[in-house]
Amino acid sequence: MLNFRLSELKQWLLKSFIILGPLGNLLTPQLITHSFRTYYFCLLAFPLFYIPLHRSRVKLALFSIPFFLYCFFSSALVQFSGGEELPIFRAFLLLFQFLFILGASSYVRYEELMQLVILYLKSFFFTLMIGYFFYIGFYIDFIPLSVVEHFSVLTQFGYGFLRFSPGSYPNEYGMVSSFILSILTWMLLEYKSQRIKDFFSKSFLILFYFLTFIALLLTTTRTAYLSYFFVLCYMAWKKRRLVRVFIATSACFLIVVALMRSAGINMFEIFAGGFHSEMLDIGSLGDRIAIWTEGYETFIEKPFLGEGFSVHTNIHNLYLQLLFELGIAGMGILIGMLVLFLFERGYILFAHKAKEETFEQRFVRTIAIAGVIQVLWFAGSNHNLNHHLTWLVIFLWFSLIILKARKESFLGKLPFSKIA
Repeated sequence: MLNFRLSELKQWLLKSFIILGPLGNLLTPQLITHSFRTYYFCLLAFPLFYIPLHRSRVKLALFSIPFFLYCFFSSALVQFSGGEELPIFRAFLLLFQFLFILGASSYVRYEELMQLVILYLKSFFFTLMIGYFFYIGFYIDFIPLSVVEHFSVLTQFGYGFLRFSPGSYPNEYGMVSSFILSILTWMLLEYKSQRIKDFFSKSFLILFYFLTFIALLLTTTRTAYLSYFFVLCYMAWKKRRLVRVFIATSACFLIVVALMRSAGINMFEIFAGGFHSEMLDIGSLGDRIAIWTEGYETFIEKPFLGEGFSVHTNIHNLYLQLLFELGIAGMGILIGMLVLFLFERGYILFAHKAKEETFEQRFVRTIAIAGVIQVLWFAGSNHNLNHHLTWLVIFLWFSLIILKARKESFLGKLPFSKIA
C-alpha cells in the first residue's frame, strides 16, 4: 500500500512539473523575483524519485558530483565578492533540476511520455488564452500595463507594439511557442493515427496551430522563427513531403500575416528590419556581439577558473556564458561528465531500429529531436540553462535512454513497479 501511494505521488509530482512549466510565474507573480517560476516548488521534492535507491540512478548522479561541486565553489566566490545577485540560488536551481529530471525519467513508459507531451500542450494552451486576454485587454484599455507586467517575467515593446509573453519573457515564450508549433505540426502530419485522434480533433489542432503561430510572431523572437523553420525542414524531410509541407506552412503564414496586418501589425516590415544586414551593427545582434567581445576580454584575464558562476547571465549565449563563467577547468569537467553519460547509457540511442518502434516511440523521439534542435539553437543567442523547456527536452532524452536500456536488457518484460 505504501509503495502504491509513493508511486502515485511520484506520478502526481511529475505531472505537476509538466503542467506548471508553461505557466511560468503566472501563479507566483513577484514571489521572490519576477523570474521565479511556479514549477520550482516541484523540484524540492526530487528525493522522492530516489526511493528506493537504484544502482544505475546513483551511478549517473555520482558522475555529476565534480561539476556541481565546481559550480557551488564558483558561485560562492561570486556571492561573497558582491557580484551578481543569487548565484548560489542559481547553482541550487541547476542541481535540483538535474536531480529531479534524472530521477523522474526512471518512472515513465513510452505511452506515458506521449501523454505528458499532450499535458504540456494543454497547459500551454491555457497560458495562450491568458496571454490573449492580457494582450487584447491592454490594447482596448481594459487592462493596465502594470497588471500585464505583474504577470510576466519581463514586459517589453518591440517594433512599436507589446511583445507577447504571459508568465515569461518574450524570447523564452517565443521559443516555447516554436516548440509547441513543432509538436502541433507533427500531430497534423500524423493525424491519420488514431492515437492523435484520441487526444484532439483536427479542427482544434488547426485552431491551436494558428493561435500559437500568431503568438510566436507577436513575441518578435527571430531565433524562434528560425528554429521552427529548421524543425520544419527536419519534419518535412522525415515525412518525405517537402513540397506539401512548405506549401501548407507558407499558406498558414500568409493567412496569419494578413490577419495581423488587418490589426495594424505589419510583419513584413518587422522581418525586413529584423533580418536586415544593418542590424549587425545597430540591432540586438550587434549589442550581443559587443557583449560577447567584452566578455572575452575579461575572460582572457583568468581563463582557467573563469569569472564565476552566474556572472554573465545576460551575455545571451549559453556556450560563451559557461566558458567565461566556469573557465577551461569547469568546461573540462562538464565535458567529462557528458562523455561519461554518453558511454554509460547514451550510446544505445544510436542503435535504434525505426521499423521496430511503436507509434508512441516514434512520436516522442521526433518531438525530442525537435526540442534538441530548438534548445541548442536558442542557446547560441540567449541564456536558457535553467529554462523549463531545456529540462523538459533533457527529461525526454533521459527517459528514452532509460527505456531503451530496459529493452536491451529485457527488463521491459517486467511489471512497471518492479522496473521503477
